[in-house]
Amino acid sequence: MRSLVAVGLVLLMSGCAGIEPGKSYPSDTFIVPITYQEAYRRAEAQSRDCAPPVTLSTSGNVYIDNRTAVLRIGTPNIPNGDLIRVETRAISDDEAKVSITVANKGIFDREQMRAIRQSIESGRSVCRASKDVSIG
Repeated sequence: MRSLVAVGLVLLMSGCAGIEPGKSYPSDTFIVPITYQEAYRRAEAQSRDCAPPVTLSTSGNVYIDNRTAVLRIGTPNIPNGDLIRVETRAISDDEAKVSITVANKGIFDREQMRAIRQSIESGRSVCRASKDVSIG
């Protein structure tokens, strides 16, 4: 946990921007047999359980009218400060499409993306995935 806080502090002090519009970042899109709200809740729970609260903030919205949700994990008060973005969309009443994008800076990389995917698919928080888990 101490290394997570240190990485977050380094990112804050360096003034690094997160996910910026129009740029390419590692991402993964997959379908899960749960509602879009449940996928959002699982991603949010993973963030609460695993992200260092001292350096990161989590915010999000659930849009009932178009059955989508967006979760943002990042550095507060920095433009384009999202380091992780999880977007969910209902495909049916009991199936959702999930897209995870990471800034690919420090610990906000493909392994973290795998951990979020494992957390959403399994319903239990995984803070750092093993490298043998494949992503799309």
